[in-house]
Amino acid sequence: MGSNVHLKAEMLFKNKPNVVDVKGGVIRKVPDEPMESEEEQAAKRMKLTNNEYTAECTSNVLDQDTDAITHDWRLLPYVALTQIYSMLPNNDRYHMSLTCRNWGVPLTSPEIWRALKFKFNRVEDRKAAEYVLKVRPYALRYLNVDCKVSVGGIVGERDSIIYLLRLIRYLVYHKTDQLISLRLANMSRIIVKWTKSTKHRDLVLTLRRFLETQKELRILNLSCAGFTLEQALSISYEYLCDQVIDALIDYGKLLNLRIYVEDSKQLHRITSESWRVLQAECPDLEVHYVLHDVFHHTKFKKILLRGVPLGTLEWDFKEDMNDEDWDDQDVILCMKYTAELFHNTVRHITVGIEHCYYQYRKMFEEILKRCLIIETLNVNGPDDNSFKRALAIQVLWGCIRQPRITLQELNYNGKNISLWDSQLHLSIKKLLGQSNQAPS
Repeated sequence: MGSNVHLKAEMLFKNKPNVVDVKGGVIRKVPDEPMESEEEQAAKRMKLTNNEYTAECTSNVLDQDTDAITHDWRLLPYVALTQIYSMLPNNDRYHMSLTCRNWGVPLTSPEIWRALKFKFNRVEDRKAAEYVLKVRPYALRYLNVDCKVSVGGIVGERDSIIYLLRLIRYLVYHKTDQLISLRLANMSRIIVKWTKSTKHRDLVLTLRRFLETQKELRILNLSCAGFTLEQALSISYEYLCDQVIDALIDYGKLLNLRIYVEDSKQLHRITSESWRVLQAECPDLEVHYVLHDVFHHTKFKKILLRGVPLGTLEWDFKEDMNDEDWDDQDVILCMKYTAELFHNTVRHITVGIEHCYYQYRKMFEEILKRCLIIETLNVNGPDDNSFKRALAIQVLWGCIRQPRITLQELNYNGKNISLWDSQLHLSIKKLLGQSNQAPS
């Protein structure tokens, strides 16, 4: 009887969920679904334990990495520090070097000083001059110096010049001769006064010496350097290129340009078109060429390009017996080329010869025919009276055949012989020492 009642009550509870059951004095709620088996609950407990263990291990690893990074900053390798230094401005480099002893070592490495920028603006002059003493400029390739004066400068003009001079001297002393690019901006306050002040003159001469030592210089920027006031300029042919000609056009109206050619190995750095543009912008420009050790007429033609407003030519001709293409007609060929291309501009010609070959007496034959505005002819060579006589006769005949010529002087080794009007024959006879002999 009792067992049947208990069975009916159990069936009633199964059909009616969420009914409170009283058993053993404990009130409990009957679940909606059957309870999970013991195996399923054990699997869940195992999974939860594994997740907690993995999270704890990950946290420990992160904590260990954080501690390692914190302690290794002082032990960065030399190469990494050098790369960081190379990307920082000067002030940040200096502050970084003060972090610790290990970080201060690469500051003196030449590799990080490939590019430098300084301002001499009468505010930061002293700071820049003192900072450069920490630099090892052996690997310096790019130098930028800006001399624009700031408003309210606290450094005197004289001291500013001294600080800049100290920088240039420091670079010269350490033989910094591998620059690729050099920018000297806003130097007009120095250039304009360089002939009046000793300090300015010392700075300009030191800067000139610094430029002459450069072996790889490709870019020279002299923006706002005060060259618009200059009417005469001397330059070496090795630095002459189309970019320099363009700069001369921008800087002002030049009247005289003197070009020194001492090395004829580099002959393709300038074009005739650049000369034409320069002549159009500077119509009063006169170019003075000084040639040394230019042996062959082919090199002569590559230097004196069409379009050059040639006014004066000085050429020390020397025979190159080692050159297979050389012959003793080079002087005559070069003078003929000069007469053909520059007959409207050339006024003064000086030729230096080593030997008085007889055919050299005709070197000015084409010049006298074509160059009507020629004023002086100069020859420097051995003291050979017979050659002087033959040369004078050829010049005399050239003047007679071309009455419109304006030749005034014939100089041989510095001896001046006038050749105009009624004094022409008398001067030639005085040179020859034969007053009654007619030219033949």
